[in-house]
Amino acid sequence: MIAAAVLVIALLGFLGATVRSYYLTAEVRHHDQARALLQSFADEFMRRPVTTGISPNVTIVPFFQDTNSLRTGLYLNWNGISGTETGLIIPLGGGIPNPDDPTYAGIVAEKKPIFVTVTRLVQHIQPSDGTTVATPVITAAGRMISAEFQVTYKANGRQQVESLTILRTNP
Repeated sequence: MIAAAVLVIALLGFLGATVRSYYLTAEVRHHDQARALLQSFADEFMRRPVTTGISPNVTIVPFFQDTNSLRTGLYLNWNGISGTETGLIIPLGGGIPNPDDPTYAGIVAEKKPIFVTVTRLVQHIQPSDGTTVATPVITAAGRMISAEFQVTYKANGRQQVESLTILRTNP
């Protein structure tokens, strides 16, 4: 009798560890997908032209305009989805159980994507000391622009935040 009880406890422990490792794998997958999304926006920030037009009618492309120290999703686009003032909401990771979903029912989870919110914070940088300035300072190297892209999402009952900061110049 005692041996059967010990066996049941050991099997339940093994099952619990297996389920927890599955959630850990899903959490790592969420993190990787969110990081890839950030890197995609960072790559776009580094490669796109900052200005459009010919002098003296040069304007800064909206994607690079200063956000006045506010995080926003304006001018962020992903597969036809456009961002708003509160952020760009993108589904990631279809086929991954999401225990934060109200329809989640124990181990057999609905395989739904998580929804991440992407925001950007763009600021002009003073080249001499690295502080932020309201208007671009143009030097021989051009204007210096900093962008911080941030992804927030909820996974396994916890709020996750990842960010990536990029600095570039534009002649």
